Amino acid sequence: MIIKVSLLCENNSLGVLEMKEHPERIGILGGGQLGLMLCKALQQLGVKVSVYDPTPDCPCASIADYFAEGSFSDHQAILGFASDIEILTFEFENISSETLIAIEKIKKIHPSPAVLYISQDRIREKGYLNSIDIPTAKWREINTLSDLTSGVDALGVPSILKTSSMGYDGRGQIRLSSSEPAYLKECLDRFEGRAAVLEQWVPFIQEFSLIGARDSRGNMSFWDPFVNHHENHILESTLYPGFIPPKSAELALFMGKKIMESMNVVGLLTIEFFLLPDGRVLVNELAPRPHNSGHITIEASETSQFYQLALILTGRPLGSVGVIKPGAMINLLGDLWLGSKGEPDWNTASGIPGVFLHLYGKKTPKNGRKMGHLTFLHQDPCEALVALRTLKQRLSN
Repeated sequence: MIIKVSLLCENNSLGVLEMKEHPERIGILGGGQLGLMLCKALQQLGVKVSVYDPTPDCPCASIADYFAEGSFSDHQAILGFASDIEILTFEFENISSETLIAIEKIKKIHPSPAVLYISQDRIREKGYLNSIDIPTAKWREINTLSDLTSGVDALGVPSILKTSSMGYDGRGQIRLSSSEPAYLKECLDRFEGRAAVLEQWVPFIQEFSLIGARDSRGNMSFWDPFVNHHENHILESTLYPGFIPPKSAELALFMGKKIMESMNVVGLLTIEFFLLPDGRVLVNELAPRPHNSGHITIEASETSQFYQLALILTGRPLGSVGVIKPGAMINLLGDLWLGSKGEPDWNTASGIPGVFLHLYGKKTPKNGRKMGHLTFLHQDPCEALVALRTLKQRLSN
């Protein structure tokens, strides 16, 4: 929409300035499933969407209004891509914050490169959180074998050794089970000289995530907590709304607001938590983007995480995040395709009331690769999850 504003010029004549009420072209760095669902939400608002990704047949390629193929390490190509859009965002963290800082001088980027810079490196992220009195698991920065040896002495085993950056869905993580020197050296050698963090093992009773939205005026909203279950470090399923003890949920919400305000987030921020037996909560990781656990909001919430981000990027008021109906979500990994030796029989999932199938259009299934998800809306999320696991098993047959 174009707004015409009357201006009084120096010669006292009346001039007209045309101003855009909302941006008309938005760019997304990354064309995976998160970009796909954000692209659809933006297009519902009439926005032309440009997508940049190194994979020509990525999920976004077929629906974006403009698609550019290029490497995420190609600084000049990304600068060129950004020249034709009004606002830029990203769907994952492994993008050069230096490149985005250069773009920010001429274009708006939400969330900001400063937010990305903190969240894309575990050492910076944990250091920042602790500096604003947000509790995390005890940790140590690891650069040498001596660091690892002293870290294990201090934190004990089991403990978790993680690459400081470029890790997701369990990649770049080793669960240490011994303090024997040769074993520690072997584990550290797998990281090939990359910086790492050592985290003390946390005896959590539940993992949950909180997804917050914050607009450019500082208005915030948070969906109810998502209770998550992981298998092999990859999200297997989500219950929504997840039951968290009220005092623990209140504490998590307080932390979420504090983090978003402190970082001046404009967009979404996902905060992954550990719930401890005594009710305390620790922050595990941050993700300044839509999150896998939030996929269930497409059907279960009055405003999905993707539409909410679209509203923020286009300067519109935040939508309501009330629960329409509880339910569960389960991921569909490439293992399902490989196990059934071909495309699963999706007719098995069709026609079941309350069940919604989402496929991302990825061409090649791989073990651990997220190919789609199923959502089942039901008054009892736990019963919904049992039903989804049964349905998933039938799909593999």
